[in-house]
Amino acid sequence: MKKIIAIIVALAVCLCITGCGPSDSGAKATVEKYYASLNNGDLQGMIDCCDSATSAAINGSMDLLSLLLNSSGSSDVDVRSYIMQLYPSIGSALSQQGVTYEMKPTRIDVSFSDDTHATANVNVHISVMSGSDTQEVDQTETFSMVKEGDNWKIDLSDQLTNAFGSAFDIAGGLLGL
Repeated sequence: MKKIIAIIVALAVCLCITGCGPSDSGAKATVEKYYASLNNGDLQGMIDCCDSATSAAINGSMDLLSLLLNSSGSSDVDVRSYIMQLYPSIGSALSQQGVTYEMKPTRIDVSFSDDTHATANVNVHISVMSGSDTQEVDQTETFSMVKEGDNWKIDLSDQLTNAFGSAFDIAGGLLGL
């Protein structure tokens, strides 16, 4: 009887230890889906992996660009549809020129700052093939992640801020501002 009680206690302890803290499987799955979408030319799939603020910023940027282009009276442009169609065709155009690429996560380490915030350090193997020439490089990318509902999402707000800041710096330099 004592052995049975000892086994039950040991199992209970194991369950408690493994049940403590958030699991990294959901965060890893989001990062894997992001790279799969990137490799497949699926821009919407990439956006779906992002948190609501990042998704709103990307979608808002496309809507703003449509509004600006259409306000000039030149045409009725739906930038969102155009970009969604253009993104996969860039991969096709490269492929027709004999250039293909793949970005494959080889290791994903997730560390949690709390139950809803994490950082994913991703080792990525990048291959660019052109004819018989192949260029390969390994690099590490870091993603901030947030949990929205039951799903882990990638927070690209810092990357977007840096990209838009750089774009404004370049534009300002060209305009002499």
